[in-house]
Amino acid sequence: MEYHFQITPMDTEYLIPQVSRMLERRIELESRKQCPGLWKITDRLRGAPRITESAAVKRRKRINIWGVVLLVLGIILFVPGCVAPRDLSLLVPGGLGIAAGLVSLFGRRGKKKNPFEKQARQLLAGKNQISKGQSVIFFPDGIL
Repeated sequence: MEYHFQITPMDTEYLIPQVSRMLERRIELESRKQCPGLWKITDRLRGAPRITESAAVKRRKRINIWGVVLLVLGIILFVPGCVAPRDLSLLVPGGLGIAAGLVSLFGRRGKKKNPFEKQARQLLAGKNQISKGQSVIFFPDGIL
């Protein structure tokens, strides 16, 4: 009895998330061997209770409100500071208020970038180059 398998190129874009998770786990295992005390503290901190979804929504609303308040106060202080530019007592706090307001409103948005994705792409580079028509045949005595 013989078994024929047709070899096709890998879909590397599909494999990148899986390989990056594998690389992340591998790095964590090696790090756990080297720094067990640090990981004991990290595991204890990760085990802290999480907040509920309703509390998270309230927190986001509160942060957005404070962001608007900081932005308005920053503008209120910054404009008079621009009128009298020699007096930095209003210009600097106004600029800091505007910056803090903008960061609290727009700074935390977006998806986190996976730091292992680049290494996963490098690892899978060139692995999908298989010429068409290649096949593998398994016989009871071995592989052809």
